[in-house]
Amino acid sequence: MNYIKTIKIILVLLIIGGLFSVAYLFYTKYSEENFYISKSDTNLYIPKIMHRLWTVWDPKQPRMPKEYQEFDVALKNLHPNWQFMEWDEDKVIAFIKEFYPDFLPVYLSYDSPTKKHDASRYLIVRHFGGVFIQHSIKLQKNLEPLLIGADLVVARQTTDPESGYANGFFASIPRHKFWDYHINSLPDRVSLYVLDATGPAVLTNNLRQYLKDTQDSGVKILHSKHLFPFSWEEKDAEIKAICRKDHDKCFKLFPESYGFCLWTGSWIK
Repeated sequence: MNYIKTIKIILVLLIIGGLFSVAYLFYTKYSEENFYISKSDTNLYIPKIMHRLWTVWDPKQPRMPKEYQEFDVALKNLHPNWQFMEWDEDKVIAFIKEFYPDFLPVYLSYDSPTKKHDASRYLIVRHFGGVFIQHSIKLQKNLEPLLIGADLVVARQTTDPESGYANGFFASIPRHKFWDYHINSLPDRVSLYVLDATGPAVLTNNLRQYLKDTQDSGVKILHSKHLFPFSWEEKDAEIKAICRKDHDKCFKLFPESYGFCLWTGSWIK
């Protein structure tokens, strides 16, 4: 009797262990961080186009800061076979007039340069495809490995698994269907605070809803370690200070990263 009882206990434990293993594999495979990791191939679907957008935040500083110009040189040296499209507000308005005339009244109604800057980057990448990367991000590696196999790429802003997605970096094929989903939501949000009107908050909410509705397997969500290894939050204040002062030392602190963001907060102006 004791032998039979022992066998039964072992069988129950094996079943429980098996169920736990299946649950764990399901979680690691299908969690938000891992599920939308696109096709398991080595193709680059996203066009090799880098979009750079400079808007004059401060009339007293109409030219791009020297530091950002240096970042620009590094970016181009790391991507020698890429096309670079340089944008300013005049080019953006001409582009919207030609290709998105219905959106022009929305663009012109925005009450801050930041909202215009945000909305225009979505339209540009939706239209041409490629990569948008803001000037306050300095790179130390070519971005192509991060884009392999994906139709749309976004990155987390912090190590928190619940954190939102940055709108200072993203990439996609032309006319990815998410952009229509996202851009069509913007006119109703014109008067909201910038984060909710055009910024990371609305981008995050819309993308999460899109993924919930479609489970699009072509979307890749990057861990923050790749481009945002530290955040703007107070807990990272010391690291942020080091990285702003000494870029080489910063890269030594984060050798796996492809780059880092200075988190200057210029969008608040």
